[in-house]
Parts: sequence; C-alpha cells; structure tokens
Amino acid sequence: MSLLALAAACSGKSFSEGAPDEPSPIGGSGSTPSRGGSGGDPAQGGSSPGHAPTAGATSIAGSTSAGGSASVAGSASVAGSTSIAGSSPGGAGGSAPDIETPPEGGAGGETSPPDPPPLNCASQLHDTWQTPFGDVGNAWLGVFGDASVDTANGRLILSYDDVVQRQTALEGGYFVSFSVSLQGTTAFTPYVANASVTLPSLRRSGSDIELGGTRYGTDSVWSTSEPPGFDGAKIEGTTDALVTVYVKAEAFALAVKVEAAGETYRSGWVTSFANPDADLSGLLLVGENNSIGSGGAGDEIWVGALSGCTNLSDAAVQAQYEL
Repeated sequence: MSLLALAAACSGKSFSEGAPDEPSPIGGSGSTPSRGGSGGDPAQGGSSPGHAPTAGATSIAGSTSAGGSASVAGSASVAGSTSIAGSSPGGAGGSAPDIETPPEGGAGGETSPPDPPPLNCASQLHDTWQTPFGDVGNAWLGVFGDASVDTANGRLILSYDDVVQRQTALEGGYFVSFSVSLQGTTAFTPYVANASVTLPSLRRSGSDIELGGTRYGTDSVWSTSEPPGFDGAKIEGTTDALVTVYVKAEAFALAVKVEAAGETYRSGWVTSFANPDADLSGLLLVGENNSIGSGGAGDEIWVGALSGCTNLSDAAVQAQYEL
C-alpha cells in the first residue's frame, strides 16, 4: 500500500491523489493514528508541531522501488565466522531457539556507540547518513514525522513518532547492524512493513537501557513479558548499543540482538504476524509514539550507519544470530 495513504490517515489531511484511508503499514489495522486528527494521545504528546507526513512516500510492501542499492545475488562467508552459504549450523525452522543468557558484569559507560563488525559477504548492505533524505546516496526516506539526517556526524535522528523506511526491499534472509544511542525518552523499534505485532524494542531507563517489546500506536503499551529474551531486561551503565536485526525469509521470522556494556541479549524469534500483508523485506526504523522512557535530554534517538548481508538462507541467518 502507499505510505502516502498512511500519512493521510495518520494526519487527518487529504492529498491530491485522493487515496482513501488504509491500515498503517507499521501497525496494520490495529494501529491508532497519533499525529494530528483525532487519533493523537495527549498523554503521550499527541500531535507534535512540525511533525508532518512526507508527500510522495512510496510503498515498500511487496515492492522493490528505486533506491540505488546494489544487487543482492549470491553469498559468501562472513569474516571470522561460519559460512553464510548453504547449511550453516543453527537450522532454518521457524521455532524460537533457546535464549542465550547474557554474561555477568560488563564494561559499561561507553562514550560512543560501537561500530558494526567488518563484513565479507557477496551481497553486502551499507547505508550511510552522509546525505539528506531524497538525495543520491541516501537509501532511506522519512515517511512520517520529522526525522532528519545529521550529515556532519553521519547519523539518523529519530524523535517521538518518527518513521523512516528503506526505499528498496531487502532480498532473501538478511541481518543488518547499526549503532543506537538513546539520548532521550523515545522508545526505538526496528520494524518490517505491516507487522501488526509486538516487536523487540529498547528504551532509555535513567542511565541504562531497558529491553522489551511494543508495537506502533498510541494505544500500545510497553511489554516486559515479550518477546522472550528482551522481557524487561536492563543493560546497566550505558545508553549506547549495537543493534542487529535478523530476518529469515523462508521461516518468516524476525529477531533482534542488542550488544552493550559487554553484554549480549537476543530476542526470541517473532514468527506469528497478525497481518497477512506483513512484508519482512521492507525494513523501517521507528521512534515510537508510546512507551516513553526516562532520563536524558529531549526525545532523540541517534542511529549510525547500517551494515549487513542480504540474500541469505535461514541457516545462515541463524548462524549469525548465534555469534
């Protein structure tokens, strides 16, 4: 569906193309519009001045719209790890693996987010924040809210109720890593199009990171019971993390790993998507409109460059998840 239709539905504004109101590609039919119109929740900030949908946003559900990304054919081994081609250990199935218990202790207190590890795969993804939305060299588009690109520091800035999408769909199974710095109160969720379920999320809790789950919409709340592995866990002494999103194309499953302060947490695999139109090839990054955290200044989230591999088998994705 058109994200322009999403913007119109969320803002209460009509656009020249006359698109009818449709379910959000983030929250599906259960999502509550939040900016403008009557859907905003005043307790969560309601509609924010200056936050407006981006006209001309394209659909990412089941499409491969132009975005300038490289071809994603073939696969190779990841440097210093198991092969990502063929039948790597870990298996492909859709059932959730055991959740690894994070090690005790940890360094904590990093002054800057860790960088993604170097990659050596044939179908690489490397998206940077060196040019604004809409310019050549930026594979992403701000589709709702007032997300911006800090080109001087090479980072995406999300705030309360912001949605950005990758313009080109990701082929096959994939994993994507990026740094996240929780500067303020907004919770952060990596999304796939039309998910309509609670997904692994993180938010600031004073000087710590809290892991849990939520879904887009002002009627949603923070969950400390799902997904497994993220269920209310805290990483103490830091608000900077390396986040990796994993998607199995065959099993239709998603998981997230967070590494910070010497600790590693893996969410369980989300395998049940309420919306039949869910599209795991469409990647979005969201500053939530619910689940407010605490601490820091303002509501910003800083996201670094994204690196990863696409066109992977489920077994290859599982192997990377277990590293």
